[in-house]
Amino acid sequence: MVAREFYGKALKINPNCAEAYRGLGEIARVQAEEMSIYSTMSDAQVFGMAMLGGGTINRSELKKAVEQANSEAVVFYNKAIELDPENAELYYSRANFFESREMYNFAIEDYGKILALDEKDFY
Repeated sequence: MVAREFYGKALKINPNCAEAYRGLGEIARVQAEEMSIYSTMSDAQVFGMAMLGGGTINRSELKKAVEQANSEAVVFYNKAIELDPENAELYYSRANFFESREMYNFAIEDYGKILALDEKDFY
């Protein structure tokens, strides 16, 4: 939560800070990935976590939370790119997100933009 607060403060100082929006996108991406781990667990694993004090896991609520975090990530990446459309690294972050979610058409589009922006030496 500290990083989210840091980026929030950065945006209060400069609401047009593309890097802060990218940072928030990365946080949302990681949160979605961490929550997705629980959705792939077997019932026995979930029961074991509950017995160890991890609480119960409502799979439908978890799915909604993962979808919300993924949506937030896209919103933040989009805002970052809107603010700094010539920054190839922002497209790279969003492309990696799309690729990790198997949204390959969107990833390919962003990778193409990266190449168009920085043909010589980006990654």
